[in-house]
Amino acid sequence: MSGTDVDGTAQVSGMLQQWVNNVPAEMTASLTTLATGTMQLRTCDPGVGFETLARSGVGREIARLRSVELEAAAAVPVAGTAADRAVAIAEVRNSQLGLPLLELAFDPTLPDSAEQARAIVVAASNILSDPLDPLDETE
Repeated sequence: MSGTDVDGTAQVSGMLQQWVNNVPAEMTASLTTLATGTMQLRTCDPGVGFETLARSGVGREIARLRSVELEAAAAVPVAGTAADRAVAIAEVRNSQLGLPLLELAFDPTLPDSAEQARAIVVAASNILSDPLDPLDETE
């Protein structure tokens, strides 16, 4: 592997080295930079008996939860301030409105996921401190 330039290579190398430093020892991971600047990442499959506490799909879950926050911020009236949007996001986090998105199939399309997030915010507008109608910009 290599980056597209010196800075890109340094960034990729740093991220890979961080991964190497954090994987379980059973994976015997290493990162080597060759004289050409190419990076070699080596790792070993620890085998069938290996158990981990890691869960796959966490990044996708975070993205789904963020989509609910973005929909809540977008639902703030046009005249709203950055503070109003921050309050809307905080209320989404505190109320855990995004949790239903975690129950979706693993691979919905981005438009489908966004539509689900929008529906959650619209349905929950009665529990937010200032009910919002994302389609009514006159508020």
